[in-house]
Amino acid sequence: MKIFSLIFIFCTLFSEGLYASDKEDKIISLIRDNYVQINSNIGKFRLVTKEFSGESTEGGSAEIYYKDKTAVKIVITYYGEMGKSIEEYYFSEEKLIFVFVRDYQYNRPIYFDAQYASENNDEAFDIEKSKVLESRYYFHNEGLIRWIDEDKKKMNKKTEKFIQKEKSIKEEMKRIREMIK
Repeated sequence: MKIFSLIFIFCTLFSEGLYASDKEDKIISLIRDNYVQINSNIGKFRLVTKEFSGESTEGGSAEIYYKDKTAVKIVITYYGEMGKSIEEYYFSEEKLIFVFVRDYQYNRPIYFDAQYASENNDEAFDIEKSKVLESRYYFHNEGLIRWIDEDKKKMNKKTEKFIQKEKSIKEEMKRIREMIK
């Protein structure tokens, strides 16, 4: 009887885990559909561009795409001498649903042109030699539900790192909204 009870409990917990995973996968699929739909129609949205300084060594810019009066996508680019970061924020019904971050790590500082490199016995800046790290963050009901890190690994939701990442993205989103007003 104890074995039957243990098997029943195990099967119940296992099937609930599969159900939760299947539900999350369906939500992720809907988010991906929204991502494709927004980018497929990007030319139909009203674009507002803002330049800013003080956020990074070489400044930055924001591109806000509006459908009517509602932002559907915000692209923030931070420039530095050794790289740049492009952060794309996607919205559905004014709620954050997806963040796509690409960090470019340059092979040399941007001012290392051919002449400078030759004079210093070094190689020149070459954007093609940049290392690009990508991270993806999926949100549902105002909460981070999935994080795919730069190694393409799905991060564990129960870790402190996951919780802190969710908090930092929400804080960054709040700061960006203020910055682009």
